[in-house]
Amino acid sequence: MVKLNDVSDEQYRKTAEHQKASAIEVAAKIESGEELNAMERKLAAALVRRAGRAISSTRKRPAGKQKKLPDTLPLQAAMLIVHKEMSATAAAHALADKHGCTVQSVQQALGLTRKHGWQVRRRDLDEAIALLEFI
Repeated sequence: MVKLNDVSDEQYRKTAEHQKASAIEVAAKIESGEELNAMERKLAAALVRRAGRAISSTRKRPAGKQKKLPDTLPLQAAMLIVHKEMSATAAAHALADKHGCTVQSVQQALGLTRKHGWQVRRRDLDEAIALLEFI
């Protein structure tokens, strides 16, 4: 059996084009009601199986405007970190669940990732943590 890494890019492209053409041909036969031979039935079954496995169990979020996170997010995170003794990552996960957004957007809002302006956001989080530890 030939492994994908053992073929050249050109061989891979030709094989992929052939597979696409075969799948399209089988689909046309199915639509027109033509009889499929044994190999075409196996191909059709494999393609339908693969499509079935590719269906996600979780709903994708619609594209659009990013959800606005509250201005109190650093304080909420600090409370989880100080009072619930969570790590910053665990707090970001909890806040993402609470606000219905991605963990990455919470981490960016808290300055936990090194994106543009992260130092200012991280300072807000650090100040909130220091305030809660002082109280």
